[in-house]
Amino acid sequence: MNEAFQSLCNALLLVAGETSPAYLLRLSLFLILWALLWLVPMAGLFYVAYYLLSLPLRRRERARFFLGMLEAALARGQSPEHGIIAASSSRDPGLGVRFHLLAAHVELGLHLDEALRRVPGFLPLQVIAMLQVGRETGNLPGILEAARKLAEDGRSQVRSGANYLLLLLLFSPGVPLVLGTLSTFVFPRLRTIFEGLAPTQSLPWLARTVFEGAWWLQWIPIVLSLAIVAAAICYLGGPRLFSWASNLFGDLPHRLSDAVPWRRKRLERDFTFVLALLLDAGVPEPTAVRFAANSTANVVFMRRGDAAVARLSGGTTLADALAGMDESKQLGWRLANAAHGSTGFVQALAGWIEALDAKAFQEEQSAAQVTTTALVLFNGALVGVVAVAVFQLLIGICREGILW
Repeated sequence: MNEAFQSLCNALLLVAGETSPAYLLRLSLFLILWALLWLVPMAGLFYVAYYLLSLPLRRRERARFFLGMLEAALARGQSPEHGIIAASSSRDPGLGVRFHLLAAHVELGLHLDEALRRVPGFLPLQVIAMLQVGRETGNLPGILEAARKLAEDGRSQVRSGANYLLLLLLFSPGVPLVLGTLSTFVFPRLRTIFEGLAPTQSLPWLARTVFEGAWWLQWIPIVLSLAIVAAAICYLGGPRLFSWASNLFGDLPHRLSDAVPWRRKRLERDFTFVLALLLDAGVPEPTAVRFAANSTANVVFMRRGDAAVARLSGGTTLADALAGMDESKQLGWRLANAAHGSTGFVQALAGWIEALDAKAFQEEQSAAQVTTTALVLFNGALVGVVAVAVFQLLIGICREGILW
């Protein structure tokens, strides 16, 4: 490495034609300044981008570690609360401040799910709801398996987030700035020059359209940029932002989450998995439906679960009562077929659960790719229209200048 650097310095000195110590000093200072003014900021920018982009993966790893610790405590015959207190007593700084805060709440006598609600952002609300269902039904080991499947969703979020991050870094700050500069400084001067050379001629149609509509052309990318920034804030905020938004706007975040196709399919997946676990554990159907709906931590889904419980109380079969719980209307007849099998509900519905997970992944990635492609095409079309309008006007100026 040192020999390569020395060879590079000698080559630079030979090209410059100087070998004096003063020139070597100036070259060293130039390289140091170049590294400080360019390499260090760029390295910092890439690190910040990496840190923000990998937030869902870090949340996933935190959830997986916590769920694995709970499983280990149950395997040793301990309660989850005892396992948390024992892990916190090690004073390991790698566990994080919020884990030790959670252990402090548990030491005060709170149940696990109650203590988790006192530490917002440590785990997703849906995982907390699942743990509460596991405690109330006494089937915590099975519920941990469903919670672990939920924690795996971070990979899909990171893949789609990479596309949105690229748009945020390239599309968002550039297009409005360029269009604003053109409409403020360039377009008026070109128009003045053309009108001075040809006062009786009208502007070319495309140039006139672009110049007169520059204000709304400028606002279109600004609105799109604000939408991208809002999506980035939701991506970075995670469970804590969703909790704050729920406290501020009520049911609106839950309705929006249910309206997004891939999120709705994941809610259906988690509801189906928890329902199958509870039914295999012998929990009565109305209770199982209510607890499975509560495990989604989504107000809209919980209301659908209450409606299904009401239909069950009226004498409707489980398959008919769950007809409105999923988009495809397949859950009811799949449960009816599973009830006649001998393998249990979890094994009978395993293929349906995996299909919902795969469809959710496909829809999320497709939405990210389509959005990225559409905005890139829009950006190229906008640049092309502005370039054609400007060159159309420049050609007119050259023609009038030659005639003059």
